[in-house]
Amino acid sequence: MRREFSRKRKSKKWIKWLCLCVFLFVVATFAFFILADKPIKSVKKDAINISRKYANIKKVDDFYISNLTNTYYTVSGVNSDNESVFVIISKKNGHVLVVGQKDGINKNTAIALVKQSGDVKKIIKAVPSIFNNKPVWIVSYFNNKNKLCYETLSYKNGKSLQLIANI
Repeated sequence: MRREFSRKRKSKKWIKWLCLCVFLFVVATFAFFILADKPIKSVKKDAINISRKYANIKKVDDFYISNLTNTYYTVSGVNSDNESVFVIISKKNGHVLVVGQKDGINKNTAIALVKQSGDVKKIIKAVPSIFNNKPVWIVSYFNNKNKLCYETLSYKNGKSLQLIANI
């Protein structure tokens, strides 16, 4: 009788410890993801505030981060004149460039131009950015060899300016 009671008590202790460990693991996992996302949210908020100040953005459509050569934050939105614009902000020096979306190729065109090479397996993303002080689209993708590639296209006409392949 005593042995049965002792076994039940030990098994209950193990269950309690196991539950506590699982609970702590779940809490730690949630905390990790919440804290990991915090810097991006902060940068996004700052970029949106800058875009409102310098480009009179009234409606934000999207937010991009590019860091191929330097880090740039881009806010896509509609300004007070009801024009769709990209506001590209340099992380390094805070320089702001406002580009009308109608003044260049769009995201889908940039992706289509990169796909024309025929060596594209999967597009990762296309991001408006700056290259040699000019607005560009940076398209990242996996090629047919499953290697990471970046192609930089002129925002104005879609001409390929740089290709970094097989990373």
